Amino acid sequence: WLVGLQGERHWPALCAAVQRPDWLTDERFVSGRARAANAVELIAELDAIFAGKTLDEWAETFAAQPDLFWSPINSMEDVIADEQFHAAGGVVYVPAPDGASVPMVATPADFHGTPSEVRCSAPELGEHTAEILAELAQRTNRST
Repeated sequence: WLVGLQGERHWPALCAAVQRPDWLTDERFVSGRARAANAVELIAELDAIFAGKTLDEWAETFAAQPDLFWSPINSMEDVIADEQFHAAGGVVYVPAPDGASVPMVATPADFHGTPSEVRCSAPELGEHTAEILAELAQRTNRST
């Protein structure tokens, strides 16, 4: 999972969540610049702390800190199984050459007036080699 910190705004909440209020006055971590300079040490300390609880336990702990933004880092399996991912249109089904439907990840952004549209599945290995080589040969002939 990931703890996202926005400058100094979320640092006190993280310190409270991991029960390290002393970090607020620790010279190694007192500012964003200091934390960056001591990132290896800070990450090692956080890793050790985070290893002490399960994700569900940390979720409960972090939820008690309204000034802390966080989110789990999901595996691909988690994403594909997520109902919200599907409800938000995260998967599109495109026709395959054999007539079947192939699931593909949808574009992450659609813009009003220019919606994206997946027209076909990815090509098979070598499927367009002849066309590409022919086009390159034409370009070479034109430039000589």
